[in-house]
Amino acid sequence: MKKNKKIVAALVLAAGSSTRMGANKLLADFNGRPMIVQTVAQIEASQVNQIVVVTGHQAAKIEAALRGEPVSFTHNPDYVLGLSTSLRVGVAALIGKADAILVCLGDMPLIDPADINKMIDALDYANEKSVVVPIYAGQMGNPVLWAAKHVQALMACEGDRGARGLLEKLKNETAKIEIGNPRVVLDADTPEGLAKLRAIANSEN
Repeated sequence: MKKNKKIVAALVLAAGSSTRMGANKLLADFNGRPMIVQTVAQIEASQVNQIVVVTGHQAAKIEAALRGEPVSFTHNPDYVLGLSTSLRVGVAALIGKADAILVCLGDMPLIDPADINKMIDALDYANEKSVVVPIYAGQMGNPVLWAAKHVQALMACEGDRGARGLLEKLKNETAKIEIGNPRVVLDADTPEGLAKLRAIANSEN
């Protein structure tokens, strides 16, 4: 984490049950350490100022995996009710503490710190670009950066789509940043997805 003109907090959603994986994907091995640790390390290497991890399923194991990392935790007891519940819990923990919130998924261990920095640079209050979304090959990716003015709208999100509906409403305020690699659209929802991420990482070592 580095100094930055904007105070940016990264919110890492790590509460899910990983039902499609069959086991907690965030604790799966990735480059010799749990995936959630790798994801947090990538985010920490960017210009964000703080990292908050939202726990839920197997919270104690997630916290243990991240022991010693520069993060704080907030717990979502209602994680089984959908992604938006974790989003609301995390945003609530950051109200008044940041100029912008970078909403990250815990299963994106290949996210590039340089891409996060591009997104932070693209946040442009003067030109009313208060949301920043990474795009790869026409596909909207993650993480998504939200100016603090949207915290109440984020707190109102419901269901398992997170803030996708809100993004649709704010398209005129959204800066879309073209990313030259697929990292922003790759996650590990399935064993096949995890295998693909591992293969990419191994090819780069």
